[in-house]
Amino acid sequence: MISKEDLQLLRDELTQRIEEGHSPGSIADKISHLEKRRKETSRDELEEIWLGLERLPHRTEFRHVEPSTLEEIRKARPRQLPSTRIHLSPDQLRDKILGAWLGRCVGCMLGRPVEGWKSGRIERYLRLAGSYPLTNYFPKLAEEPRDLKIQPRDERALLGNISGMIRDDDLDYTILNLHIFETYGSSFKTGEVAKEWLTHLPYLQVYTAERVAMRNLINGVSPFRSGSFRNPYREWIGARIRADLWGYIAPGNPEIASEYTFRDAYLSHRKNGIYAEMLVAAMISWAFESSDIKEVLEVGYSSIPANSRLARAISRVKSWYETHQDWQNTLQKIEDQYGSYHWIHAINNTAIL
Repeated sequence: MISKEDLQLLRDELTQRIEEGHSPGSIADKISHLEKRRKETSRDELEEIWLGLERLPHRTEFRHVEPSTLEEIRKARPRQLPSTRIHLSPDQLRDKILGAWLGRCVGCMLGRPVEGWKSGRIERYLRLAGSYPLTNYFPKLAEEPRDLKIQPRDERALLGNISGMIRDDDLDYTILNLHIFETYGSSFKTGEVAKEWLTHLPYLQVYTAERVAMRNLINGVSPFRSGSFRNPYREWIGARIRADLWGYIAPGNPEIASEYTFRDAYLSHRKNGIYAEMLVAAMISWAFESSDIKEVLEVGYSSIPANSRLARAISRVKSWYETHQDWQNTLQKIEDQYGSYHWIHAINNTAIL
């Protein structure tokens, strides 16, 4: 017998393989057959399906170049990243880092009640609350329609209920990455990140790619394979939420921020999952030098492979916004073009960012 989770991993791996340019052949039918006889399916049959997924051929029309080693990523970038010596006093530097950290907390708290909601659902909620467009935290509705209910655990993030920051995995990694840097210094290794995860992160408080990576590590898989071995979520957003600290500690040096990020991301992600974290860390790093948002975005874009799906998505979003000068129209185009991705995939989320 195989578990429901085993089946879900197969389904998600098939989706991932198709998205990264593989031809599914008859494997989808084989997975559907397993679903009908899950309780009679042996581990050997499950293994056979996994091997089939890992051998799927690439589609000839898929032309994106998406490496997952640091050297190859650097070669595939559109241009070299800038670097500068930051001329900030200790007080100015502290103020910028504190502002970044508080902004991170505020943003996390702001979105917490509606995590996973689509834009139309969020707009309906806000219009019912008389708070559209939003200028503060989400208010509580006096009467919530069934499809607009806020989860009880998230009500502490509603306007009027906030007394402090709620624990959230988005912030866990920022704190843990600081601990990693303080413990191992600038030469920290991916294996040391793995050790700290296993020491400090409860298994049920990590999700998708991170949970699979942790399970791989516990089962003896190397930290250099935990992100790729049967990890269907390797291009989801988990690495990107870990980017902040690496930008904070490399002000004005996006190349260093990207390298730190790569060592972190490789534990659980590949391809666009890695690029999304590198892009965000590079932008944070350069934001210490420049307040020009277009310049900061360009540095982020320059940190990832030019012919990746993520780079293409960013170029499209830039073009759409320049054409319409309107975020609502741009958001709609993103949803139309990239709505087929899972709601926590790296590509669609970074396009929205």
